[in-house]
Amino acid sequence: MKDFVALIGSLTGTSFFDKKGLLSPMNPCLDKVIFFRPTSEEQPKDSLSLEIMDLSSELNYDGSWSVDFDDPNWSRFGSNLKAIGQCLLMNRCDSSFTPFLDHLSAVASTVPRTIATACRRCSCVFPQLIGFEQSSAEQFRKLPQTLGFYQRRPGEAPLPGLTKHQTPLEMAYATVHADDRSLYYHMSCQGTANLVLEACTHVWDGESLIPISERLCKTAADFYQRHSVTGYCLALSYRPSVRPVEDPFKNTYFEVPLLRDRPRIGNLVRTHSLDSSQDDAFFDSAPQKTVEDVIQRYLTGHVLCGMIVTQYEVMPQAVQLVDQLENLCVRFVYFSRENELRSRVFAEKLGLEAGWNCHVSLAEVCENDGRTLKDFFLAKVYGTENINNPADSGYKKNFKSDEQLHLIYSSSYVQGSPSVKKQSQVVPKVVVLPNKAQLPTGIAAVRPHLEQVDNVPLLVSLITDCTSQANLEMLEIMQEYGELVLAIGSSLSVANTNIFLQADVSMSVLPLGDWSCSVNPSRDWQQIKEMVDRLMGTACDFRLAYDRILAIPPLIVACRHRLASVRGSLAFHLFASCMLSTSLLFTAVSFLPLLFDYDQVFLTVFVQLPCLTLGSVFTPFHPTANVIRISSKNSNDVQRQSISWAAVNFLVGFLPTSLYLVMVFFFLLVGNATVACSFADVVCSVASDHLSDVPLSTLSIRHIVGLHQALSLCVLSSAWVYPLSSFWHSNPLACLPWTASCVVCLVAQVLFSYASGVALHKVLSIFSVSGIVVWTFFILIVNELVKLRSIRSFAREQRRTKLGFDTKLGMNSPY
Repeated sequence: MKDFVALIGSLTGTSFFDKKGLLSPMNPCLDKVIFFRPTSEEQPKDSLSLEIMDLSSELNYDGSWSVDFDDPNWSRFGSNLKAIGQCLLMNRCDSSFTPFLDHLSAVASTVPRTIATACRRCSCVFPQLIGFEQSSAEQFRKLPQTLGFYQRRPGEAPLPGLTKHQTPLEMAYATVHADDRSLYYHMSCQGTANLVLEACTHVWDGESLIPISERLCKTAADFYQRHSVTGYCLALSYRPSVRPVEDPFKNTYFEVPLLRDRPRIGNLVRTHSLDSSQDDAFFDSAPQKTVEDVIQRYLTGHVLCGMIVTQYEVMPQAVQLVDQLENLCVRFVYFSRENELRSRVFAEKLGLEAGWNCHVSLAEVCENDGRTLKDFFLAKVYGTENINNPADSGYKKNFKSDEQLHLIYSSSYVQGSPSVKKQSQVVPKVVVLPNKAQLPTGIAAVRPHLEQVDNVPLLVSLITDCTSQANLEMLEIMQEYGELVLAIGSSLSVANTNIFLQADVSMSVLPLGDWSCSVNPSRDWQQIKEMVDRLMGTACDFRLAYDRILAIPPLIVACRHRLASVRGSLAFHLFASCMLSTSLLFTAVSFLPLLFDYDQVFLTVFVQLPCLTLGSVFTPFHPTANVIRISSKNSNDVQRQSISWAAVNFLVGFLPTSLYLVMVFFFLLVGNATVACSFADVVCSVASDHLSDVPLSTLSIRHIVGLHQALSLCVLSSAWVYPLSSFWHSNPLACLPWTASCVVCLVAQVLFSYASGVALHKVLSIFSVSGIVVWTFFILIVNELVKLRSIRSFAREQRRTKLGFDTKLGMNSPY
């Protein structure tokens, strides 16, 4: 069984292993809308400029996100925006894209430096924003025919000594809808800019169709390249068709060859004769017999409507959580599955440091990262051994370009239902960017860096390019170096099971929202989520609803307070037990009768000390009044500072009371001794010249000393009720558990004395009463002075720990 109070109170880090539904919404939010518009009335009509409109997202009370334009006069571009909204209305989010994404994931694993990106997400809120109603899609209610296109175009070649991030695999996903109000079909296409722009011959400027030019293509491609690095960018196009897709090619995926006939751009005429128009693909009624016919018909003649950029926004609760954990000196670590650039953008939104020396990449640099496309396909055709052999270099000379090599590798372009299934959630490896701070790259380099360089990898708040196995190993490294980690992840991710089992404390959170349409969400999805959440709850320590995620920082503060109370109470119990043992030892070595008999020792050890210890444990908790305690790393070694603190507290606070009890016992024995007295356990006899009228027996003296001890223990325990607050700021009498324990302790002592036949009201003298009163005030003042010293020492240590928490300067720091 885990001691969760001790574990949560000692946490040094909180690691988030999932983003969607915990730190951000499930689907990315619209960030920008891009389209072309006329530059001015004085410029030629085909002189277009790129218009960028920003959008802002806001979280609603029901968990959904609302989107609105930053520009209040956005309606002046209504004709441009309606074309984009019409494309999104027809090619809206549905489950048919998921198999295509799985197929792209399998294809991307065979294309150098590419990755299948799920950039097509729910954007159904945009048509409603610009004025489309629910009834607008009724004419497209029939199940559409889908076509998937992709191209095995390799990613950017790496520069010498520098690795590039993986680029999205070129793809286009099209839906063909039948129109109940017309005699033709509507084709809406979404995809990467390069492939969609290849299919476009015209661009919509809000008023008319303008032949697309190389300048417009370059402008759109440059914008796509800039924004696809840090976000998700989609190009949107449209074209009509007079014929539906032939049955053999419906819902099929097609590989577009790198070498294919493309229409010339820039010399297209605006008007056509009747004969030339009938030659257009729109009027082509010949059936499609080959894959080339399908690609030529449905991937040409498109009209570019615009592009959209989506970004993952940050939940407001996530930002508050990061701030509160940072104030508690609990390091927030975000394990991102994405590459460095996208992860840094999101981390900055969270409020994390994402600049120099603030992130570690776990991506392993593959040996294939530096190979060109020519090397890749030659290895496929002739084998790796022949390619690496210099004698066989003649193979490479037979080919002139990478595009020709592509034709050797792909003998057929038609792909039916995906033969290779791969879950879309699987995150492929991402090539890392060089880290200027020379932090380790790859999980295998983390341990050598910690052993030979510095501990900066344990101090960063962003870890990128993560996989499930790398996350688990990084968590083990943190624990090896004394970190107590709280692992928080989605209850819908099976990959988190091993992480939950490895972490010191684990919490599974049911994500907010789902992947279904934001306008028409699925009703059965919530029941499935709850069932999966319960199943995943068996592998973690806590199941937490998302609306309770902000309860984690107060829980940590409460556990730290209770853990400090327990430690202080146990320290008091230890010191008090040592005080009792020391008192008995002093009487033994002084050849005096034992200070207490067995009954009194039993009462002190099993009743009074436990009662006072419990009374100081259950102290009231006031988060605004208590000092924030910063946890230290998990270590079995006892610090020298802790030993010196314990020695000072015992020698100054408890040892004088032990000597005081022995001295009171000695003087009472001397004052009440007679010549005729004989004790069974006395070694020497002491005579007195001044005999008392009623001499006290040894039993009575022991009960008097027992009352002195009970009062002293109550006063000594008062310093442990509020160990970080002085007596005049926090009165321990206001702590009802401690006050009740003191009353129980004193009442038990009095009842024990009367039950033993000793009437305390008769045996107590002025000397005894005045002595206990004076000594009580003395030890109260001494303990307050010791407490003030401990408070100052604690404050210095906390400032030092806070400074170390905020400092990440390692061996490679320029400062």
